[in-house]
Amino acid sequence: MRILFYSHFYFPEVGAGSIRTQYFVKALKEEGHEVKVVTPKPNYPAGKKYSGFEKCCKHDKEKNIVYLPIFMPKKHSLLGRGFTYLSYFFTSFFYVLFDSFKPDIIITSSPPITTTLAAVLV
Repeated sequence: MRILFYSHFYFPEVGAGSIRTQYFVKALKEEGHEVKVVTPKPNYPAGKKYSGFEKCCKHDKEKNIVYLPIFMPKKHSLLGRGFTYLSYFFTSFFYVLFDSFKPDIIITSSPPITTTLAAVLV
């Protein structure tokens, strides 16, 4: 089965969300499924780009992971976080809409709710 996995948090970020998603994707692949992960560029918890993710869009073809650009505010605030979530909503929505990978099923990990909304609209 071809599976698209939407997640706002994914490796190499730290935290429960990224670890849970990473192990879930690994288990799906071990069962023989073709899995593609769409996630924003890693920036949690510092709110800054990780080294090696400076390019606009990074695609790890070996692992089939796409790291998309998002808005990252210079200062932490509720409004800035909201813009970060909305920017991932838009970049992921349009990326998946025009991507050649056509999944049989889409799985999403939430929070934030904007991740789920993008998956539902695709």
